[in-house]
Amino acid sequence: MTHKKSAASIAAFSILAAGAFVALSAGASAATVYSTPGAPVAVTAEPAAGGVQVRWSVPVSTGNLPVTQYIVDGGQGSCPITVAGNTFSAFVPAIAGQTSRSFSVTAANAEGFGSASAPSAAVAPIAATLPTGVLAVGARGVLTSAGGAATFPLKLSAVDRPMAGLRTPSGNGAIILTSTGVIRSFGDASSKPISLGTVPAALVRGFNNDGYYAVGRGGIIVAGGGAPTIASVKLRNPSAIGAVAIRDNAGLWIVTATGQIIGAGSASAGQLPKDRYTAVIGRATGEGFWAITREGQVRSYGDAPAIVGNTDFLATARNFDLDSTGKGFYALGADGSIRAFGGASSIVGASAPGSAVVMAPAPQPDFTDAQILALSDLHGALDYTKSTANGTDTYTGGVAALAANFDRDRQANPATFTVSSGDNWGAAPPLSTAFDEFPTVYAMNIAKFDTSIFGNHEHDKDLAHAKARVNASTFKWVISNYSSLNEVQAKNANNEDVTSWTIVNRGGIKLGVVGLNVPETKETVFPGNLGNISIGDLLDSNSAQAAKVRTQVKAAIQAARNAGADVVITTAHEGYGLMDANSGLPQGRLIDIAPLLEGSDALFGGHSHLKFGAYVGNKLVAETVNAGVFYNRAHLCVDRTTRRTVGMNLQQPLNIWTAPAGTTLGSTGLNADEISSIDNYKSQLNSVYNNVIGSISAVAPNGGNPQVQRQRETALGDYLADIQRKAYGTDIALQNGGGIRDMLPAKTWVPSGVARPTWASAASATPWAVTSSGPYPLTYGDVATILPFGNQAVTTTITGADVWAALENGVSQLTAGAGRFPQVSGLKFTFNANAAVGSRVSSVTLTNGTPVPNSSSVSYSLATNDFMVAGGDGYTMLGGIGKAKTREVLETLVRNAIIEDSKNGPLVISTDGRITRIN
Repeated sequence: MTHKKSAASIAAFSILAAGAFVALSAGASAATVYSTPGAPVAVTAEPAAGGVQVRWSVPVSTGNLPVTQYIVDGGQGSCPITVAGNTFSAFVPAIAGQTSRSFSVTAANAEGFGSASAPSAAVAPIAATLPTGVLAVGARGVLTSAGGAATFPLKLSAVDRPMAGLRTPSGNGAIILTSTGVIRSFGDASSKPISLGTVPAALVRGFNNDGYYAVGRGGIIVAGGGAPTIASVKLRNPSAIGAVAIRDNAGLWIVTATGQIIGAGSASAGQLPKDRYTAVIGRATGEGFWAITREGQVRSYGDAPAIVGNTDFLATARNFDLDSTGKGFYALGADGSIRAFGGASSIVGASAPGSAVVMAPAPQPDFTDAQILALSDLHGALDYTKSTANGTDTYTGGVAALAANFDRDRQANPATFTVSSGDNWGAAPPLSTAFDEFPTVYAMNIAKFDTSIFGNHEHDKDLAHAKARVNASTFKWVISNYSSLNEVQAKNANNEDVTSWTIVNRGGIKLGVVGLNVPETKETVFPGNLGNISIGDLLDSNSAQAAKVRTQVKAAIQAARNAGADVVITTAHEGYGLMDANSGLPQGRLIDIAPLLEGSDALFGGHSHLKFGAYVGNKLVAETVNAGVFYNRAHLCVDRTTRRTVGMNLQQPLNIWTAPAGTTLGSTGLNADEISSIDNYKSQLNSVYNNVIGSISAVAPNGGNPQVQRQRETALGDYLADIQRKAYGTDIALQNGGGIRDMLPAKTWVPSGVARPTWASAASATPWAVTSSGPYPLTYGDVATILPFGNQAVTTTITGADVWAALENGVSQLTAGAGRFPQVSGLKFTFNANAAVGSRVSSVTLTNGTPVPNSSSVSYSLATNDFMVAGGDGYTMLGGIGKAKTREVLETLVRNAIIEDSKNGPLVISTDGRITRIN
């Protein structure tokens, strides 16, 4: 991705293939060109204990932006690692079964991911020796080993009775907290003694083995071993009995004898069920713990799974320690026996009479990789386009290729998950809309989607329509920012409810998924389609309302984690906008939302139909263009012990499938079930939608990156608005750019036996580019594809002030690529997108040059569609559907106009300068 900023004033815009704007100016000085980084160089890999050490050098070009991350990846079956942009080496831990392989390094900056480096030489990891067994510590430091645990010299004075202990990650040393409040180090835990200076309560391991904390009964906190400092708290009565380091390692839960949870540092306060508590065992995830009651009951908090144990034994146990997998714990009984609870492995014959402290190995990482396939805005684009060149048949787009690609990706990694960020249907070609969108639902079932959210187009019709399609789906539906799920509640074909979060368990990984729909849905669908549902906005200008929504979404994320999710992702129908021409930084609601999703490891967006993939802070954020042309393929690595994602790489492959030229369709490898389903529906459509109604001399542009009909005047927009004004003899006409869903002829409609353009590229800033020459036939299906909503034309009367307000509304959200941009007829207007809100439109005249006053004293007749006049896309100034006169179905009106206009030869349409954009 590249774009420029100019030192002089911007006079015009140009669109680059990657989808960003280039600011151009007359007489400008040399512009700064922003781009993704080049490939890192000099990549080497060396075997290391438990993994591979990879090193590299900075790319030749950083794209004039700082490199924010490097991603090291050895491909599926290895652990991708993400490190900071000022780091030039990384330890890549081995996962089970990993053999010799090469590693590549990718640099990322604010513009996105650069090209991967040349691969290193292939190397194999060296097997690591992990600590085993448990140790018990008695008076004067006497060590008892069980299960093969390594011992080391440990000596305490008679005064320093052992109270708590932690083994070092190697197992060859320990930190001991004594009854006098002194913390002593032994073995390879070489550090000077530290005094707590008060009566001790707990010794706590930092998250991810990052140092330790000693906690006094009165709330004093001392950090050691490199752990970040956390401010002490003040406790009086009851006093602390234990503590747990939380996930960010910047806070502690301090638990009192009555079950009160005090939040120190960044930790939040809480409360256990009312009881008397004697001990706490924190989980390695930093998101939960077990608390032992005086009667020996085990209470779970946060993500700690329920454990049922011997209450008599636990009630009198002297000490506890987490097992190395984080799934359970060991208890040292009053009789010296050591027992395992939960998922901890039993140690036969483990006994240490007279001991006071039990120490299991430090939590050991359990790395594994997974793959996420993410799509958004399919919009019922079910069919492929086929081209032949150089002895190869290439099938581009469509669900037959998509399902085949998904299946091939799944073969590379058993822990593969497939998710959608909404707008699966709606604004779709006839192949979906003519059958009420069910073909798209069935296509997604065949493609084995795991989850989807609702986008705005899932609500193009009423809630009963949406629920019926939920009923037909085999994937789960997730939405986390609706005021209520009651009105959208429905069971899918597997009897699963619509929920605010879900978990998909596959290949040894539990993936948590939450979902967000765009709040502007209320404005972009027909009034009433959402019932009483309101959609919460994390970016609401009302801070109290924003905080409420953030709390609601955060609760969904945390619920997924508490239920055992190893990784949590957010699928959001929110979009990336554009790159800021002055800073090179990404813009848009998707970018602004990312930092607010605490606890979510990645964010997969949609809605704006733009391609984007980068790290925003430390979170992967990705979106691809619409219609299934591309999809996101994220390769990640997670430590299942701490449930910490340590790396995530992103590819955005083109959805194509190739075969030798002339290969029969059934032998190409395309998904046969998808082909069969498409052919069935196409055979039912052919009698009507394949019928030719006219022709056009050249492809009329629409879409692109950004979408031209949402940014400026287009020939197709002019033509559609002119048709409406001419049909009803009105003064003016308005057509929202978002209502124009394809170019003409339509790229996503592939009629049988009708000549089509040969498209130059699958997706770019100019997807209408062709390598063929017109004229091109136009069919019923083309019109149904560009106008798929079934809207009706309407006429009404508005004032001059309404005209100005409508145009101001139409140009108010260009950065977001909103669909409200007005294509007009009977009008000329000038606007500056960079001007202040309410003053972007500077001039409005009729076509003949007569000024349109910004006044309510003059009126004009208007042709538009029922969606806009009802207030959709923010056009509340048009007066409402009640005062409008309903006319023909818009699709029918346009189809008849094409038939009539084609009688004298192919359509020739072009822009005439009725809209002037001066910025």
